[in-house]
Amino acid sequence: MLLPPDSPDFNPIEDAFSKLKAMLQGRAERTIDALRAGARIPASSQLVIESGLKDDFEEGSYAHAISQARGRSMKSATKNCIKSQSPPRSLQSWSAALLIKSRTSKMMAKTMKPRGSGQGFAHHGEILQGVFEDANAQLFRGLVTFPLRHLSSKAVFTPNSNGCVGVWPRSNEKARRAAALTLRRVGGAQRGGHVEISTDIPMGRGLGSSTADVLAAIHAVLDCFDAFWRPEQIMQVAVEAETACDSTLFSQNSVLFAQRDGIVLEAFDRPLPMIDVISVDCAPETTVSTLEFQPALYDDFEVEAFRPLRSVLKRAVRLGDAGLVGKVATASGLINQRFLPKPRLEELHDIARNSGAVGIQVAHSGTVVGLMFDHTSPHRQNAIERAMIALDRAAFSFQIFAA
Repeated sequence: MLLPPDSPDFNPIEDAFSKLKAMLQGRAERTIDALRAGARIPASSQLVIESGLKDDFEEGSYAHAISQARGRSMKSATKNCIKSQSPPRSLQSWSAALLIKSRTSKMMAKTMKPRGSGQGFAHHGEILQGVFEDANAQLFRGLVTFPLRHLSSKAVFTPNSNGCVGVWPRSNEKARRAAALTLRRVGGAQRGGHVEISTDIPMGRGLGSSTADVLAAIHAVLDCFDAFWRPEQIMQVAVEAETACDSTLFSQNSVLFAQRDGIVLEAFDRPLPMIDVISVDCAPETTVSTLEFQPALYDDFEVEAFRPLRSVLKRAVRLGDAGLVGKVATASGLINQRFLPKPRLEELHDIARNSGAVGIQVAHSGTVVGLMFDHTSPHRQNAIERAMIALDRAAFSFQIFAA
C-alpha cells in the first residue's frame, strides 16, 4: 500500500526515538544512573540538535511546522512542532534522539546505483557457545563462530519508488526485513525495492544460512546506495531483522559475540588457526529452526565452566594452536549436548580421537558435527584418511572442507 508523505506511519517522533533506543541498547547500560547519563546531551550540541530537528520533520513532510517554529527558542520550537503528537517524557530525551538522527543522516546516500549486490558467508557451527561476562560483569549469551567461506548467500537489490520492499524467494522474510531496515536508514522511508537471494547453504543444519541471507541483503542495499557502515552498525540491523545472528561478518579476527544483542563481548587479536573439518550431518532428515529452538538453560556449574574455556580459547588464538582450539570446541559441544542432542555424538568423538583429530565441534542450533584437523600438521592427511575410513564403516555421510 502506498502511503502519503504525511502519513502517521512516517511520524518523525517514532523515527527519532527508535534511534535513541538503538543507541541506548548498544551501550548496554545496566544501572539507572548510567542510562540517564547515556541520554544526556551537552549544551554545545544544540546547533546539531536543531539541525537534526529540522531533518526529522522535513523528512516526514512536516516542513510547515518548521517554518512556523523558525526564530524561536529550542524549547518553544519543539513544542510547536509536536503539538499534534504525544509529547516525549523530557526535552532532554527528545534532544538526544535528534542528535542521533543528525549523526545517522550522514549515512544517507547521495548517489544510487541501478542495483546493488552483497554476499554473506556460512559457518560450520561454533567453537564455543555459552554464557559469558562483558566488561561490566554482566552475563550474555555468546558464541565464537567457526567460519566456513566455502558456502555463501548472494543478494541483488534493485531499488524503486513504491515504498515497499519485496523478496525472492518469498519465504525469505528475514532477508526482506533486513533490506527494508537498511533501506530506511540509507535511502529514506519513501523508497522501496526488491531483493533476490541465491544460496548454496543448506537450511536448518546450523550452518548460518539465515544470517548469510540477512548480511547479503544488507550489503546489497548498502552497495546500491554506495554507503559504508561499521560492522557494529550492520550487526545491529541483522539482530533486529533476525532476533539472533552469527558473527560471520567479523572475518579478520575471531570474536566472542552476543548473538541476541548484536554486540562483541571480546575481540581476539587474530583469526582462528587454520583447521580442516570433516562435516557430518547427524540427523539429515531433521531441520532446526533457530527461532523455535529454545535457548539453553545452563546450570551454575556449566556457567562457571565457560570461564576457563574462554581463557583457553583466547590463548589458543593468540598462539595459533589448533590443538587447544579443538579441546575447547570438544568441551563446549559436550556441555551443550543435553540441550540439542546430536545422535551418535560419542561415536563421532571416538572416531575423532582414534584418527588423530584435534577435536570435534558442533552446530549448537543445528544437526552437523565437525571433526577438526590441524591444517599445518604433517600428519593431517593420514589422520583425515583414517577418519574417512572409520566414518564409512559406521555408515556416516560426510563432506570435507579444507581450511
